[in-house]
Amino acid sequence: MAACAPLEPEIIGREVVDAGITVLDAGAAGPVDAGEPEDAETRLDAAVTRAPDLVLAAVDPAPASWVPGSGRTFEITVRDLEAAAPQTTVRLELVDELDPAHRVELGVSAVPPLGPGGSVVLSVAAWIPAATAPGRYGVEATVDPEDNLREADETNNRRSAGAVWVSALEVSPGRFDFGVVGLGCTATQTLSLRNRGQSPAFFSTISPTDPTAPLRVVGAPAPPFALASGASLELSVVFAPAWVGAHQATVRLVHDQLGVPVELPATGAGADRPLRVERFVAWPARRVDVLVVVDDSPTMADDAAAIQGASGALVAHLEDLQVDFHIGVTTTDVSATGARGSLVGRTPLITPDTPQPAHTFAANLRVGAAGSEDERGLEAARLALTTNGAFRRPEAAIVVLWFSDEDDHGAAPAPEVAEALLALTGPRGVRGWSARAVVSPAASPCPTAVGPGVRYQAAAEALGGVALPLCAFSWSAAVGSLVPDTLGRQIDFPLARTPLPGTIEVRVDGRVVAPLDAAGAERWGLVGDVVRFRPEAAPAPGAAVRISYRSGC
Repeated sequence: MAACAPLEPEIIGREVVDAGITVLDAGAAGPVDAGEPEDAETRLDAAVTRAPDLVLAAVDPAPASWVPGSGRTFEITVRDLEAAAPQTTVRLELVDELDPAHRVELGVSAVPPLGPGGSVVLSVAAWIPAATAPGRYGVEATVDPEDNLREADETNNRRSAGAVWVSALEVSPGRFDFGVVGLGCTATQTLSLRNRGQSPAFFSTISPTDPTAPLRVVGAPAPPFALASGASLELSVVFAPAWVGAHQATVRLVHDQLGVPVELPATGAGADRPLRVERFVAWPARRVDVLVVVDDSPTMADDAAAIQGASGALVAHLEDLQVDFHIGVTTTDVSATGARGSLVGRTPLITPDTPQPAHTFAANLRVGAAGSEDERGLEAARLALTTNGAFRRPEAAIVVLWFSDEDDHGAAPAPEVAEALLALTGPRGVRGWSARAVVSPAASPCPTAVGPGVRYQAAAEALGGVALPLCAFSWSAAVGSLVPDTLGRQIDFPLARTPLPGTIEVRVDGRVVAPLDAAGAERWGLVGDVVRFRPEAAPAPGAAVRISYRSGC
């Protein structure tokens, strides 16, 4: 295909209008000062000192390979270092490495007039002739290629864009830079091959030139192999540093579409994995969200007084522990007219800032006895913990109490419901759970109960809790085990990197905390990229936690 003649730009004052050209002009030469006439020597000196000097400030690098008969666009930046320069051109050429005098024009673009210090970014369309013989060539850009301008420096008008292999095989990228990689780790980049020729390309080698280099090519068929016309192949180039410091290697491709090997340089550096130190302050106040699910069906009227009586003991216990608490009450009615997990009461959300929180809690427990007889307290708990945004805090421990005189009527197995409730604590794991099913025991049924709460008991036990008899329930006796001193402490400390096992040191308030206590019980362990404490061994609220480790790859 013949190269198109460059479009002449239309010049309007100092504004240059031309597709693909951005002008950054520092200013044109001003008018000649009208004063004393200059002699010939002065005029000659001025002409010499005010001559333009065009240079190529930047040129896009040549591709690793170029298929004859195809085109691409280069961005080229031209700068004028001296006096104002008139319009000229820039030319891209293919230079035969074996015979530098043999040059093939790839593309030409107009360079608009520039003022002193001005620059222009050109988008130059380049086309490699279809008849170009396969081989290794240089790509070179030249500004004012015909030497039409008289410049202050005539030797700085050319700039190399690097070398390119011309063949029907496309290779990308032209080099690999793996950056800094820790010893024992690897970094991987993709080597893409595509045969745009009319016949298969036969490969005899795709491997590092030095077999001892910390570099390998993965995914290539055993040579010799053929890449069919139009086919593509993606390989992985893997760098595994062998020592601390810089590494250099070369990936060589030998195929029959080109008379010389294609060599792709690869660089990288190995580094010792540094010691990382991360500091935390354990939550200053323990957070606990308490959800009470009360059966509001007609048969619960006989047990309502026991549920409400002395309920202030729970609030008093939370206040004594200096816990940042949320308390909410819902019912077992999830029908269309029921609570469906919504919190009930005039003040549905009870916090330490609520006026008379114990009185408010007792009032909210008076849910009545007009609810659905199709009691589904397990589902009500799930809805309450997922739909009441102001109530549920992801970082808070959860306490759930079910009060019912008969069993849950849901279809899902109770352990599965418990697992779904556990999942509500978020991806960092359980911050603490406490559950109680206040129901009629199967072994010794309560006289006023309709039936035993088997499903409620199973759910509570799956959450690490127990069942308590409804007919003998006492708030004062239950609150100590329901909200233990360890509940609500921060147990998860997420790290920025995944640590290497055996490199972690944990300090709490300056003292080293071993992963196991004297009896061999675990104090803390590594779960992915999280240091997780056993609740009983968790740092006290406000404690300074320092975790040091060496990171993995």
